[in-house]
Order: sequence, then structure tokens, then C-alpha cells
Amino acid sequence: MLKLLKGGIRILIILILIGLIPVWVSAKGQIPEKNLIETKENQMTPTEYYYDGYLVDNVVTSYYPAYGSLENSYLINNGNNTKSLLEANEFQKIIDIETYNDSDEQISEKEVAFELPLFGAFYSGLQYNYIAYGQENKEENNTKEVIRIVKYDKSFNRIDSVSLSGGETFTVIPFDAGHPSMCENGNELVLHTSRERYTTSDGLNHQSQLTVIVDTATMSVTNYTGEWQTNHVSHSFSQYVRFDGNDHVLIDHGDGYPRSIVLNKEMGSHYLEKNLFEIVGETGENYTGVSLGGFEVSSSSYIAAINSYEQSSSSYLEYIKNQRDGGDLNRDIILCVLPKNNLQEASQITLAKYIGTNQKGSIPKLVKISDSKLMVLWQEFNIKELYPGFTNSEIADLKYVIIDSNGVPASAIQSVSGYKLSTSSPIIIGDDVVWCTHENDVKKFYTIPLSGSPKISVSSFTANKESGQTAGTPIALTARAIGGTGSYQYKFYYTNELQTSVIQDFSSSDTANFVADTAGNYTLWVDVKDSSGKTATKSIENFQVTEAPKPTVKSFETDKVSGQFAKTSIKLRAEGNNGRTPYEYKFYYRYGTETITIQDFSTANTADFKPAQAGTYAITVDVKDAKGDIASKTIENYQILEPEREISTSYTTHVQNVGWQDWIHDGAVSGTVGQGLRLEGIRIYLITKLKYDLDVSYSTHIQNIGWQEPKNFGFISGTTGQGLRLEAIKMNLTGSDADQFDIYYQVHAENFGWLDWAKNGENSGTAGFGYRLEGIRILVVPKGDPAPGSTARPFMQN
Repeated sequence: MLKLLKGGIRILIILILIGLIPVWVSAKGQIPEKNLIETKENQMTPTEYYYDGYLVDNVVTSYYPAYGSLENSYLINNGNNTKSLLEANEFQKIIDIETYNDSDEQISEKEVAFELPLFGAFYSGLQYNYIAYGQENKEENNTKEVIRIVKYDKSFNRIDSVSLSGGETFTVIPFDAGHPSMCENGNELVLHTSRERYTTSDGLNHQSQLTVIVDTATMSVTNYTGEWQTNHVSHSFSQYVRFDGNDHVLIDHGDGYPRSIVLNKEMGSHYLEKNLFEIVGETGENYTGVSLGGFEVSSSSYIAAINSYEQSSSSYLEYIKNQRDGGDLNRDIILCVLPKNNLQEASQITLAKYIGTNQKGSIPKLVKISDSKLMVLWQEFNIKELYPGFTNSEIADLKYVIIDSNGVPASAIQSVSGYKLSTSSPIIIGDDVVWCTHENDVKKFYTIPLSGSPKISVSSFTANKESGQTAGTPIALTARAIGGTGSYQYKFYYTNELQTSVIQDFSSSDTANFVADTAGNYTLWVDVKDSSGKTATKSIENFQVTEAPKPTVKSFETDKVSGQFAKTSIKLRAEGNNGRTPYEYKFYYRYGTETITIQDFSTANTADFKPAQAGTYAITVDVKDAKGDIASKTIENYQILEPEREISTSYTTHVQNVGWQDWIHDGAVSGTVGQGLRLEGIRIYLITKLKYDLDVSYSTHIQNIGWQEPKNFGFISGTTGQGLRLEAIKMNLTGSDADQFDIYYQVHAENFGWLDWAKNGENSGTAGFGYRLEGIRILVVPKGDPAPGSTARPFMQN
């Protein structure tokens, strides 16, 4: 935490502030220690840049950090209809320079390796480029290099460098919690930055500004860079430097000495210190309620762009409490102006008020267009209450205003929809203000013409499905626009070899559904119109639509197997595939010579089938697609049994991977057919309508075991949980009335399929093959009734 060290040193500070000790001291000499600011921990704001799979994002947010942060990306005007984007990759330790033509197309790329682990700042000079690097010196080694300023040509070929050591700068962490800046005039280059200094007698490391003046002809430092510079600011959270003629002018965001936005102007061999914006609150309290976003020198004034919470004692206490509770109260957009002809009277001009509203303004940017014309830009956010006490900020319009050399607005504040402001500084290219955002690995250039409103353009036009979809597939189209004035209206349409057809006429909706009826090569279009009637157009070329295949029945099934009793409710379910959605379903059955509809065409893919009488049924579903094409599927030989029987067999089987199936009756199939699953166990019992003395005895032949002892009364014959197959079965009727009935049974055997019916103790299945039983039917009939089928081959033996 950065905090003021309280003590007797305050007396010295007060004397300096009230003027009893001069503030005009030699720029070349060392001044007395006028304040001590402590840092117990390094509180440097984390960079917003991440690489190699991490999010890359330099779009401004509604968050107001307490400290300054580095600019990791810079836009360069190359002066030959090209521009370069320089980005410092803190993870790979490289400087990436991408060059673009005037159509924003990348034409080249170059990488420059970091010369020290920390990136500080970049400056594009008249003839040369400069990069400041640094490294930590926590061991406080006087000879260790802590800052290096490297001179490059305009193609980023290294020319020379100058270094500063720990002993020369009293630095343990360069660029700490600050916003470094560089500027040149002739052969003089000034780096204005921050540092965390050597440990003092209180055992703490204090943070303050650091100003380095370099003769670029010899690449040598020409000023004193020690512990106390004459333009000392502590703590300093943002630093800017510009030249006014041959004199450089420095701006710092101080929270202690002084607690203000402070200007230090070089006056020959001295600095003139002037507070541009006083900040209330305890000296050294990091939360100031202020952020500094830019500084420029006009023909008549020094102008700093800031945002600020209301600077009064009561408001400030509210602000501090809010910050410590995790909040972030609104701030107004303000210009701090110091006239050159009156260096004692700084004034403030409020450009936009946000305090007390449901909107926020970002940290503003300041762009110098000429000595008499500047532009201030900021992003606006709408505050949405998620639930009581919790809000969310949604990005809204970009705002900008032209000001004159005295900071006075020369026009009304302009709004641009769809524009996003970067944390890096915009530059002038030709007659435009230009900047670049890097968001989610996408780089986008934004332009504001210096005459007229930003031109409306379609920033994106996308389809939610790739080219190659089949005819009839719904495809969602989405468009986004930027620039122009006011709100947008969107028109979606398409062209193909035959026609131009409107999908959705102009409306406020930026999405539309495209459904192609026929196959072909389509061009999809969107026109976006702003409030002034100006229109921008974008297209998706060569969007191929293929002919949809005919519909098929993906599945058709019953919830009960064949062999149910008459009047049993059976659920039918079908699912269509291919063709054009949506589908309609028709269910019907054939019984004898009759065809009867269960459910006519509808969107319902289920129906209830309740056969009234026993017999063999063929159940069919027709699936009709949106084009009218129909596919059919039939379940053949669905058996319905007569429920009123004197003797009814009830049985269930234990099936591999399935377990015990539901009980079924009288000739219905228990087990599976065509799935390759073995029967492992069986339970059988008889249901008698009258008082018959009748039961069934049954025995199974089990893999590795052989014939089991007979079972009855529904007890298990076979095994469960041992993975052993049934290979054969035999059964008899028992009891005093057994001679009045015959019991028939038929098995489905591996590689043979359905064998013929066996009866009254005959073996059914196989022996010597090692084949599994897969399904079984059982039926009891009165003595002498015909068999339910052939009885010629019920058992196969190898």
C-alpha cells in the first residue's frame, strides 16, 4: 500500500508548500529531502495485455484504477500511406511491429527482442524511434543497469543506447505504478516516468517520478537522476512530457507531494511548479478519485484531460469508502487549462457531467491536431442495476469534442455508435484521428475525419452457419455498424442466379433469418442506414446452398414388444431425418385387408395404439418434411394376443447388459432378436383362470455347467451376474391336470435364428456348438390343439 510516512518531515513539507522554502531550485543540483512517501508492497496495476492463448484486450473499460499503467501498444504514422502498430509482448519479451496500408491490410511484420525484462515506453521521433526498457534491482546494486533507452532507425534497426544504473537513479523497480512518456526536441529526448526507490532509514521503499534527459546525438544522460530531483513528485501515478519551444513541460498525477495534477515547466535551469487540479483528501492516500488521460501544449495553453469525482471533503470521504468497498463512483470529464500568459491561474472546464447519472465516462484521451485545435475523446458506458447494490457497465457511444487552444469547446459533443476507444493514444494520420483496438485477438482500426462526421460502415456481417447448408436450413444473419449519426436501421437481402429477394426490409433489428428454398450460389447482403440517411453495405459472397436429401425415418419404435394382449395401450414414437424441417407424422396400421389411421399428419411424433383384437399387425409411420416429401417405415408382424385364456404363461428372461426384462405372456418374445445378447436366466409361472392343478417345471443347459435341476413356481433357472449363456431349455407341465394341456416353447439361437417349436419336455436349443440362446416364446394350449408352428427342428446338436 502506498501511504504517507507521517512524522516530523511534514514540517519541512509545509514550509515548502507555503513558500518559506523556495521551490525554484537548480535542475542540475540535488535538492534537500522535501518528502518521504512509503510503499510497503508493489501495487503496480496489472497490464491488460495477455498473449499465447490469453485474452488480448486494450479496449477502454469503465474501471478507474488508482495507479497509472503502461501503454503496451502504440500506433505510428509512417508518412507513406502506411501505419504501424507496435505492441510490447510482456510474456514473450518481444516488440511486435505490424505495418498496414491505407486499407488497413497488413503488409509486413517485424519482431524486436526486449533488451531488458521490463518494457517502459516507446516514442516515434522525427528521425529515430526510441524504446525504454528496465529491470528490477531489489538487491539495490549500485552498478546494476535499471533503465536502458535504445535508439533505432525507422525500420527498427538498433543504432545506440544509453543506460542508467541503480546507483545513478536510486531505483529498485523502474516504471512502477506509473504511465511513462517520452518526447523529443532536436537532440534532446526526455523520458518522464516513475520508480520505486532504494530503502530509506525507515525501512521502506518510496515511489516517485523520475525524469531522464538524453542527448540523442551522443546517447548520454545530461541531468541529475538521483534520489531527489528538482521536479520531485511523490507519489506519481501518471507522467506526461511535451515540449514548448525548447523547454520541456512535465505533468504528474500526484497523491502526496503535491496532491494534485501538477505541471513542472522547465524555465532555463529551473522548474516552475504549478498545480492544475487540487485533489482533496489525506496526503499520500492512493485513492484520489482522479485519472489523468492526456496532456498537450497548444499555442496559448497547457491542457490536461482528466476525469474526477466531486472534489469536496464530504464527497471525498464517500468516494474513499466506496472504493474500499469495491465500488467505482462516476466521474466528470474535465480539462485543466493553464494559460501561458498567466502561469499562476489554472482553470478547469467541465466537458461532460456524469456524477449522479446512470452513465459513466472513461478516462479521456487528448489529441493535438494543431497548435490551435485539439480533440478530446472518451467512451461512454450505461450503468445497469443487476440487483440492489450491484451494477454492471455496458459500453455505449464514443464521445468526442473539438476544443480550441484555450480548452474551450469549438463544437457540440459528438456521438459515434459502435466505436470502441483504445487504452493507447490516438494519432493524426492525414486529415483523420486514428487508433487501433486489439480485442479477443482481433485488431480493428477506427477513424474520425477532422471534417464531417465519421463515415458509417458495417463493421461485421456474419452467418451463424457455414456455407454448404442444405436448402430449407434456417441461417441467422447478424450485422454490426459503426460511425454515422444517430441510430441504425438494417435491411437484409440476397441475390442468386435467378433473383434479388428481400429477407427483411429496413428495421431496427440487426438480425434476420435466411432460409433458401432452392439450392444454388447466394450472395447475402446487408444495408445499414443511419439517421441522416447515409448507407453502408456489406456482403457475404459465394454462400453455397445444397439440395436437401429426401427425408428418412431415423427411428420408429413401440414402448412394448410384440406379443401384448388385446386392448393394451402401446406408445408409438418416430423421429424423422434429412429433408427439410419441420416434420409431420402420420401413424396407421394394417390388419388383415384393412388399413386404419391411428393419427393423421401432425407435428406430434408420438401416438397411442390400442388394438382391439388379437392377430398380426403391420404398424406404419409416414414422415413428411416441409417440402412435402414423405418417407415411411413399418413394424411388421406385431403380434397381439387374446387376453382371455384358461391357462396363461407368464415369463421373463435375464438378458446380457440389460438384466431382467418385463414379464410378458403367451407366445410373445422375451429376450432380444438381432442384438447378439445372450439369455442368462429365466423365470416361468402359469396363470390359471379356473381351479386347475397345473404348474410348469423347467430346466436350462448353462455354459460350463450343463443341465440344472428343474425349477418351478417362477424360480430362476440359469444364472445372473456370472456372464454365462443359456444354450438349451426343456419344460414340462406338472400336476393332476397336466394331461389336459400341451406346453410349447421356441428359442432363437445364435447363428440359427428361430428354431422350430418343442413341447412337453423336448430339448429346445443347441448342443455342442457353444451357441447362446437370445430369445424365447412359450405357449400353453389345450391337449390336441395344433402347434403354433413347425415342430420339425427344435433342437440342433453338433
